[in-house]
Amino acid sequence: MKNQVRVAGVAPKAAADRERPLPELEKVSAYIRSRIASTRDEDLCALFLIDVRSSEAEQEHTVRRAAGVLAAQFRASDIVARHAPEQLLAFVSGRLTEQSVRQKAGELHAALQREGVDAHIGVCLTPGRDMNLDEMCSEALNALRQCCTAGHDPVCVHTLSNWIESHLLSPSGLLSAGTLLD
Repeated sequence: MKNQVRVAGVAPKAAADRERPLPELEKVSAYIRSRIASTRDEDLCALFLIDVRSSEAEQEHTVRRAAGVLAAQFRASDIVARHAPEQLLAFVSGRLTEQSVRQKAGELHAALQREGVDAHIGVCLTPGRDMNLDEMCSEALNALRQCCTAGHDPVCVHTLSNWIESHLLSPSGLLSAGTLLD
């Protein structure tokens, strides 16, 4: 039998969804922070933000369908939760590569489309110890905004190099040569 993952913050639609309860949504952040803190040097962390598109009347039904897709696409050890009324998140860590994360995001988008769910996916991929959860959420949100405004690609993955470009090398965040040498 395939592992079933419940999504924190999404009401279950059937008793079968209650097989493996996840922590309350408030505890999800603390759990992700502890996972980040316990990552090994060779591990990477990926935070997926999935923006579910639907009419207000269909929103809860559409988010439930999307949650079912996420539950089937991620491992039981991964964290899947509701981030906002129209957004879901998934957190994974371990021996990841940029290619595997891009592939997972593409597969996730294709699976959502097969279920009739219109969505955009923004992902932040980073060595876990290099960023905190708030920075990862911010960067995943930047990736989500980029794919929403670009209009051509429903999936956008930001890596640590994207974060450095947007935060440290932007005009508002320029570093002096002295700072870099310190």
